[in-house]
Amino acid sequence: MSQIESLDCNLKPDNTHALESLDLSDSSETIKKIKITFPKEYVYTEYVLDEKEAQMSEFFKVLLSETIPDSDGYIRCELETISNDTFKYIYTYMKHYNGKPQEIVHKPLRSSNFEECVNDIWDYNFVKNFKIVDLIFISNACNYLNIQCLMHLCLSFVACKIRGKTEDEVREIFKMPENM
Repeated sequence: MSQIESLDCNLKPDNTHALESLDLSDSSETIKKIKITFPKEYVYTEYVLDEKEAQMSEFFKVLLSETIPDSDGYIRCELETISNDTFKYIYTYMKHYNGKPQEIVHKPLRSSNFEECVNDIWDYNFVKNFKIVDLIFISNACNYLNIQCLMHLCLSFVACKIRGKTEDEVREIFKMPENM
């Protein structure tokens, strides 16, 4: 079972994490919310990000600025290229930082111990138990959603894992055949 299948992110993938529309005291505007679904999945799952949480992603920022909410107050977004199993970790990260983009991991990496390379220990704890393949899936999804800080976090962790390794050790880490 992969890390993506087994990690409990402690966030339910439904609208229980949605902030209801808030009337701002000095304005009649409501906070925009994005409802994210996965049309290719067998089990219907949805996530809700409010306008502030969505600021970490350039993809969602553009969606917020160019789309009118439906009658329920949501901007609907169907992610066909990202699986629910991958997105739930991106969602966890975005919720944890409340949409505030984090500093990108400094390069070149300061150490082969990744814990010493991150600015926040939460980031290290977030990535440390993932399999390499799962980090690649998350990185690809972050590239699509344009979430640079998480993409760099995942790829920097992978780089740290292969730093100083021989060709054979790298092949083993990535489960690559010898004739490749």
